[in-house]
Amino acid sequence: MTAFRLILMVCCLPVFGRAQDTQQLRHAFAAAVGSEAAAAELCASLEAKKEKSALEWGYLGGGKALAAKFAVNPFTKLRLVTEANRCFDRALSLAPQHTEVHYLRLAMQSQLPSFLGQSDAVDEDKRFLIGSLGSTCREDAVLCNQVTSLLTEHVSCSPSEKEKIARTVK
Repeated sequence: MTAFRLILMVCCLPVFGRAQDTQQLRHAFAAAVGSEAAAAELCASLEAKKEKSALEWGYLGGGKALAAKFAVNPFTKLRLVTEANRCFDRALSLAPQHTEVHYLRLAMQSQLPSFLGQSDAVDEDKRFLIGSLGSTCREDAVLCNQVTSLLTEHVSCSPSEKEKIARTVK
């Protein structure tokens, strides 16, 4: 019986580790939303990692987007937004169906002025998130709430999209 528990713990350790990493990334990102220093720290810690998961690439993109928010120089802002988009592209090349990365990219790109030409994935991400909302809500209540809030409060959705979101989260 003890050997079975040990095997079970070893097999489940990567899952628990990923959940903890996800929580740490979310916490660091939430802190970075309101703090230039926290945004810089998030970027620095993720850039220092040699091997990054799709989620880490996504949060690096989110961190760069937040750093752009705090930048004063418009050229620096544009450079950071471009770098953020490259990070999101890298993340989605590793895991094209990663809901949290689509959420992070949509959160950033939906706030950009269209004349920058940096928000080309808004419709794609919105469709993806609405289409996967049911499974997201079953698997991760925190992410479900974040996605629902973004879609209903910050992204322009058609009446039929709003209805689908409302039906899904009931």
